[in-house]
Amino acid sequence: MPNRNRKNRNYLDRMISVYQQDTGELYGYLHDIHIEGASILSESSFNNDEKFAFLLEYKDEKKNIDGIRFEATCIWSKDNSYMGLNRAGFKFDDISLDSKKGINHLIRFFGLSSH
Repeated sequence: MPNRNRKNRNYLDRMISVYQQDTGELYGYLHDIHIEGASILSESSFNNDEKFAFLLEYKDEKKNIDGIRFEATCIWSKDNSYMGLNRAGFKFDDISLDSKKGINHLIRFFGLSSH
């Protein structure tokens, strides 16, 4: 039986760095993304139900995008699950209209596939 909670995941053709909004600390790299959430690859571990304020390092002057900011909650995590890195899934909690537009732009222009 397929998992009904699983959204179409869009893998991108480039590495997108993911930072903590307040400190600028590098958390890891975007693994996949969809309009309601994302998964991140990281050397750090994440705890389920923990909330984060992320910044995706992405700029597009033509679209007036200078980073994509959002708050998200970790909904699952797996240590050493992908090439020795930890992988965690996040559900977006607080995301502005501009950030939603930025995510759609990333998916449309840099998406490789949906799974």
